[in-house]
Amino acid sequence: MVLPAACICLVLFAAIVVWPQVRHAGSGSGGEPTVTVAVVQGNVPRLGLDFNAQRRAVLDNHVEETLRLAADVHAGLAQQPQFVIWPENSSDIDPFVNPDAGQRISAAAEAIGAPILIGTLMDVPGRPRENPEWTNTAIVWNPGTGPADRHDKAIVQPFGEYLPMPWLFRHLSGYADRAGHFVPGNGTGVVRIAGVPVGVATCWEVIFDRAPRKSILGGAQLLTVPSNNATFNKTMSEQQLAFAKVRAVEHDRYVVVAGTTGISAVIAPDGGELIRTDFFQPAYLDSQVRLKTRLTPATRWGPILQWILVGVAAAVVLVAMRQNGWFPRPRRSEPKGENDDSDAPPGRSEASGPPALSESDDELIQPEQGGRHSSGFGRHRATSRSYMTTGQPAPPAPGNRPSQRVLVIIPTFNERENLPVIHRRLTQACPAVHVLVVDDSSPDGTGQLADELAQADPGRTHVMHRTAKNGLGAAYLAGFAWGLSREYSVLVEMDADGSHAPEQLQRLLDAVDAGADLAIGSRYVAGGTVRNWPWRRLVLSKTANTYSRLALGIGIHDITAGYRAYRREALEAIDLDGVDSKGYCFQIDLTWRTVSNGFVVTEVPITFTERELGVSKMSGSNIREALVKVARWGIEGRLSRSDHARARPDIARPGAGGSRVSRADVTE
Repeated sequence: MVLPAACICLVLFAAIVVWPQVRHAGSGSGGEPTVTVAVVQGNVPRLGLDFNAQRRAVLDNHVEETLRLAADVHAGLAQQPQFVIWPENSSDIDPFVNPDAGQRISAAAEAIGAPILIGTLMDVPGRPRENPEWTNTAIVWNPGTGPADRHDKAIVQPFGEYLPMPWLFRHLSGYADRAGHFVPGNGTGVVRIAGVPVGVATCWEVIFDRAPRKSILGGAQLLTVPSNNATFNKTMSEQQLAFAKVRAVEHDRYVVVAGTTGISAVIAPDGGELIRTDFFQPAYLDSQVRLKTRLTPATRWGPILQWILVGVAAAVVLVAMRQNGWFPRPRRSEPKGENDDSDAPPGRSEASGPPALSESDDELIQPEQGGRHSSGFGRHRATSRSYMTTGQPAPPAPGNRPSQRVLVIIPTFNERENLPVIHRRLTQACPAVHVLVVDDSSPDGTGQLADELAQADPGRTHVMHRTAKNGLGAAYLAGFAWGLSREYSVLVEMDADGSHAPEQLQRLLDAVDAGADLAIGSRYVAGGTVRNWPWRRLVLSKTANTYSRLALGIGIHDITAGYRAYRREALEAIDLDGVDSKGYCFQIDLTWRTVSNGFVVTEVPITFTERELGVSKMSGSNIREALVKVARWGIEGRLSRSDHARARPDIARPGAGGSRVSRADVTE
């Protein structure tokens, strides 16, 4: 109750401090100078992205509407403005490059007899023609003398004005390269128009606290938000206007919003609209506004107050999550004394059947069937909840080891160059294992080559031909079904491209013999390495593993790894029929199911080597699938554990998502 009460007190204190300032801002002060400002909304020939194909028409629309404003001023129907605000991109034709565009703007400024703040695009000097960059620029255009002060947009928007991490997002969408090549500008965010310091927050810069705040601290007495909203729908335009109202109240300034298609508006410091346009029509506005200089508490101390509130809110959330069992509570480990009556056999490690907590009094018990359960996917069991294994695998049991009957499943698609090499290395390194090649109708003849290998190695090498390329997950599921129906004890996943060294397979099999239900060949535990991988792929892999580990709440370091060995009991228990993950998310899916069913997972270090032949099968759809599904599984798992903890308060809080994970210290 202390933290929520502190939050309430802090909010009330802020309200007491800020409200008189806001109330004063709305009422105004008689000593503040006033100016008349006009806004021109020229409209565009066509909505959406197609308007870019008629840039001259957009410029002409704004010139014509300014000329109409000038005619109304001369006729006494409108006030003479001190300056005029045009929207962002009102002249997408660079007036410095195209003299005709500059002449049209000069004619408009001279007709109205006032400077115009125009929006244009400008080339960055020194860039090659085939790889240009631009700035999104607002320029003060004076009558008679032309261009003067300028503001280059400082916060360019990702995916619209530029593409962040293009090496990643080009995999996700064919539209990625439609993003612009804009670069951010620098400066104070203030231009002087007719002697007035005016802050400029171009388009969505208005949603970032730092942009308008920087302008006000730079001396701006009025804020403008020029925006090209021709690609927006009505809802987005309303949202942008709402942010402008927030900035008006926050900084005690009049805000002038100028849009190509609407909404254009003049907003008072209390957030009220003095005047506005409608959507999708040419129009102009003229209004008197006061020039204000006072700094509000939000302007002076806004970031500090924000971080205080964020810190308090984060503390409240963490306390709530801990109370609901989303984080493990540290438990004091008791030393074993003389009265220790543990019936675990000497030399047996927790990796071969770790003890679980009793539901009654937290005593250590041996789980049924050596710690392996067959509960449904996503169901949290009390017998699988609190232990990390020691990481010291027991010596293999003599006779009848699981690894005596092993099937290695190798999915292939266009791996004709790699398959003979990996097959030879595997059969030489582990002569006793059997091999199943699952080929997805490779057009390069991989399937026919696999048949030849099987004919030369009868009884040990087998081939499954599938008629469609349904993804890595579907290929492994078909291989699992084939192997389980033939009584193999251990089923191994291995890539055909040589990235998984067959010479290290025995490490995984030793871990299974020591008690692991799933042995993962890990790149990211002590002793694991990655060779010949581009740094971007390495960053992507580590990011995916970190994201999955945090989202799911389990301590596996290489959950996306594809080199792994399963006991048949684990595969039979985790409902393979319910697995629908098709790409590399398949590995996360099966690991999560294995952990959720109480099985023991061990990571052993391997050396992962990037393929030397062929083409990687990584695609954007694989990444999208993993992002969505991992988030869903993490939420479902946490809700399930929270519900279980509330229903059974006598059971200790779960640790590390209920998983039992070990890292076997295997060396060359």
